[in-house]
Order: sequence, then structure tokens, then C-alpha cells
Amino acid sequence: MNDYETTWQQLIAEVTALESKTIHEPGDHIPMKRVMGRLNLVQQFKWMDWPAPPISEVDLSQLDINDCVRHITRLVRGDRFAEGLLASWIQGGYFRKLCEVARHQAAGKRAPTLPKAA
Repeated sequence: MNDYETTWQQLIAEVTALESKTIHEPGDHIPMKRVMGRLNLVQQFKWMDWPAPPISEVDLSQLDINDCVRHITRLVRGDRFAEGLLASWIQGGYFRKLCEVARHQAAGKRAPTLPKAA
């Protein structure tokens, strides 16, 4: 097993633990976000301008790793403007599913850096 596979397992465990919390306190997401950082899942791109449909309208099984990263980034960054956004996706189990698809698409490795927009 590679080091990143262990990190993916840690991420899924962190997200799963948060799913059962009814109230997310400030700081609850910090350990999960640190793991996401090690996996390169939150990246810089113009997420507010990204024209993709909301994650609720997406068939997760059709996403490639780049779109997984974009959706994860959009949810994490968007939570700063719409408090509770990320918690609602976590509690519904949808964020874990998104992370599992990202793990599969990244073949258990660190997510690649997103290509620069033209």
C-alpha cells in the first residue's frame, strides 16, 4: 500500500466520522481539510466562475479527477460564504461519495494539479 492510499483511508474515516454529527462546530473540519491538503484536493482555480452544474445535478460516477477536485474545492471554498454548506453535504453522505470517486480516479495517489485555464 502506498502512503497516499493510507492518507485516502484517513480522509474517508474523517468524513465518515463527521457524517454522524448533527451540529458541526467551528474547527470540526480542520483535520479533514488538512488531509485533503495532503491529497491536493483543494486547489486554486476560479471556482466562482466555473460553469459546471451544481454537484447535486452531477452523476458522480462520470467525473474525472480534475472535476472531482473542482467540485471539492467549490464546496470547501463555498462554505466560507454559505456557512453550513459543507456540513450539509457531509451529513448527507454525498461528500464521502465524492471523495471516494476522487480516490478511485486518482488511483489511490495524490490528485494532480489542475491544468491552467487557457
